Order: sequence, then C-alpha cells, then structure tokens
Amino acid sequence: MRYDQIKQKRRTIFWQSYPAKLEVYGPFNSGNIGLVGNYLRVKFGDNSSLWKRAFSIYMELVQNISNYSAVRDRESEAGVGLFKLEETETHLEIWACNEVNKADLSKVEQKGELINQLGKEGLRKMKRAYLLHADENRPNSGNIGIIQVAIKAQGPITFDVEDIDDRRSLLSIFVKLEK
Repeated sequence: MRYDQIKQKRRTIFWQSYPAKLEVYGPFNSGNIGLVGNYLRVKFGDNSSLWKRAFSIYMELVQNISNYSAVRDRESEAGVGLFKLEETETHLEIWACNEVNKADLSKVEQKGELINQLGKEGLRKMKRAYLLHADENRPNSGNIGIIQVAIKAQGPITFDVEDIDDRRSLLSIFVKLEK
C-alpha cells in the first residue's frame, strides 16, 4: 500500500462474500474492532484452521494500529489505519498499514528482521522471552503481537516502509496464508 492511496481514503468498511474480501479504513477503537471481528467470526465460522489463524492475525494487526498509529481519531483517540483481507484460489492475503513516528520505526524493523529469520520454535522462545520481560507500565502487553502474527502466519511477514515526511512513515505489514 502506498501513502498516496491511503491519504485519499475516508472511513470505510467494505466486504464481499466470495471470494472473501474485506477492507476497513478508519479508527480501530474497540467498537470497530469488535464489529469487524464479529463479521469474520460469523462469515468464517466453519472452524477451519485457516480462518482461525486469519482471525487471530486480524486481532493482532488492528490492535497494533489502535495502539501505535501516529494518526489518532479525535473522538475515540484510537489509532487510524487500514486493514485488508483478500481471498485468492490458493491463499488469504492480509495487509495492515498505518502511519508511524519514525522514532518508533527502528524497533519494528529490527524485530521484523529477527522474526523472519526464526523458525516456529525460535518464534515461540522469543514470545516467551518477551512475556517474561513485559513492560510493567503496560501489564496487558508483552509486546508480542507481531511475533504472534508470525507464528499464526506460518511464513514470512513482509514489512514495507514509505517515508511521508521527516517525522512520519507509512508502515505496511503483509502476510500470506496458504489455504
């Protein structure tokens, strides 16, 4: 996703049944997260492993948008960003993107590089280590969201960064799940 495409968006929720396609742009407050989460749960309630993984990835990525986006909703203070899910014949493709402060970006990039080098067991060890050293100021977060995405994705995560200005960048995260 490119910044010029994102900046033209307005609050939207779009979905279609088959092939599955979902696009949500706007603030990811608890109400919006729950609304789309319930749609996914109802739509793909066949309990297949694929859709459970997709739902888990959705939750992690939109919580990251909600908590870390540099753009905040005036009313709810929730982070603003884009989440997309598209079904192809062989895969589910999932994107999330939002503006981030450049000061926060190096940690994300370093973590992303490390995550993509680790296998399943290495990711689980990394997750346990982060949970053991969770930030006392954020007791509900072990800072493991993107690690959890990698575990559920069972494949590499693509991180793309596009500079917006001297303070902000657009961070896009892409995951492809095999059917």
